[in-house]
Parts: sequence; structure tokens; C-alpha cells
Amino acid sequence: MGSPWHREGRAGGLRFYDNLFDELHKYGIEPVVTITHYETPLYLCQAYGGWQSREMIGFYEKFARTVLERYKDKVRFWMSFNEINVISMMPELGGGFHVEMDNPCRSQMIYQSAHHQFVAATRAVKLCHEIVPEGKMGMMLASQLSYPATCAPEDVLANMQQGRVSLFFADVMLRSHYPAYGTRFFRENGIELKLAEGDLDTIAQYTSDYLALSYYMSNVVSKDRSKHQMVGNMAFGLSNPYLKSSEWGWQEDSVGLRILLNELYDRYEKPLFLVENGLGASDTAEPDGTVHDTYRIAYLREHIRQMGEAVCDGVELMEG
Repeated sequence: MGSPWHREGRAGGLRFYDNLFDELHKYGIEPVVTITHYETPLYLCQAYGGWQSREMIGFYEKFARTVLERYKDKVRFWMSFNEINVISMMPELGGGFHVEMDNPCRSQMIYQSAHHQFVAATRAVKLCHEIVPEGKMGMMLASQLSYPATCAPEDVLANMQQGRVSLFFADVMLRSHYPAYGTRFFRENGIELKLAEGDLDTIAQYTSDYLALSYYMSNVVSKDRSKHQMVGNMAFGLSNPYLKSSEWGWQEDSVGLRILLNELYDRYEKPLFLVENGLGASDTAEPDGTVHDTYRIAYLREHIRQMGEAVCDGVELMEG
């Protein structure tokens, strides 16, 4: 929704979304709103260090209350943060601050910021339930299925640990507490979270209503990290010889989506919502301006078919 905290033009910005939601409803389109999507206002980045500051919780809560009250009769489905786990990989996008990869405090800065976001997100859940009784506040994860490179136990372990990097965020927001495996991870990475009184109680009480996710491809994980290379779309791992790759290096894996949906639903038993999926390609326009992207149609068709299979498997999948 743009840069929501700027005072300049706020009234015009709110009216813009009034008109947008009205237009969507006119055509039977149900809007889904992400409260913040990689757009921490520059002032808050510079003055507060982004989500490193606990004061961001209050700023976020004020904004969440503003938009929930404004659009309570127009929007039922909300998401607190876009791809909240991305802060662990790119804090510039997910947290509004930069820290060098070799900074010994990098993990501390990232996970303290993530904790502030967890608290903010739970407050958004509470506000949503109070202001929009029929509304739902979900969390959103940048998800990717990964396979172990071999059946060697070391590769299987490496794959499990890699998966937990992202699942950690959903575990907190959907299971209502920090996962047990986080204790060792924090200890080995020198992370000591600063918690305020009531933080853990709030996290326990106000879990997200559903899990939204993005899915584009899968990858392969080896115990030997030196073998990992860029697979495509910021994904690191090994190429899967059983899958074809797009011209951008994306490993197309529609069956992997079915596997992932089943795994996530088994783990959380919460409704799932696939909110990002698609294929990047260098499209060529015909003389009349049309693009015959049969490759993209085929990609989407197969992924939709596997979503149907997941529903038959028993997965509760929300409709867009």
C-alpha cells in the first residue's frame, strides 16, 4: 500500500484506496491487503534504524489501526508483513536497515528486529479481530521446497536445517511460541533477544489466522555448501536433474507445490493461501503487440492442477 506513514498526502492516499476497493468490489474481486510490503519509510530507517528499534511496534500499530478502521467494511482479508522471513536474508528489504554479511552482530540485529515484527504482527491480529469481526489477519512466507542432494543422513540434516531458516518465522506466528530448535540456533549464533514484559504472552494469544505463501520453484540442498550455486530468482542450491529449468534458471516443480502445501498444512493445520506464483521469461511481442506465452500458461496450469491435488489430499486452501 505504498509508504503509509508519511503524513503528506495521507488523506489523498486513503481516498485512493477507497476508490480502488470500490472498483474491485464492483467486479466481484475480493481485495487482500498487506499492511507493509518492503516499504519501511526512509525517515524511520534513518532515524530509528528500521525494525531494530522497538519504537517501530508503536508506529506499525498506529498505522494498522488507521487502515483497519478505514477499510473495515471493504476488506476482510489482511496480511501483516510481506514475506516476513526475508529479513533473515535481506534485512534491507524486510527490516529497513543494512548490515554487512561479515558483521559479527548481524544475526543479533536481524532476529531482534524480527522479534519486534512478531510483536507488531500479533497486535495487528488483535486489532483485526476487534475492528473487523469477520476479518482474518494472516502471515506471509517466502517459501520454497527443498530436497536433500542425496539420501546421506548429512544431506538430509542439512536440508532440514535449511528449511527451518524460513519455517522459524511461521512456527512463531502460527504455533504461538519460539520453537525449541531456536534455542540452539540462538546460542550458536550469539543471539540474545531483548524481550519486554508481555511479549511472549501476546505472541501466544494472537496467532495469525492463516498462512499465505509465495512459491515459484524448488531447490536442492547439500551438506557441502561450497557446491551451492545460484539456481534462479535469488535461490541458492544445487540444480535438480529431474526438473527442467526456465531461461531464467528457475527449476519448474509443480509437484513440489503439492508436497509443500501438504507439509505446511500438516505442520500448522491452518488455512493456506497461495498469493504469489508465476513464471519469469523474456517475452517477445508479436507485430500486433500480443505475446503468445504458452510456456507461462503451461506453468500456471500445472501448478493449479497440483493445488487441486493438494485440496484432494485434505489441505485447506483459500481461494483468491
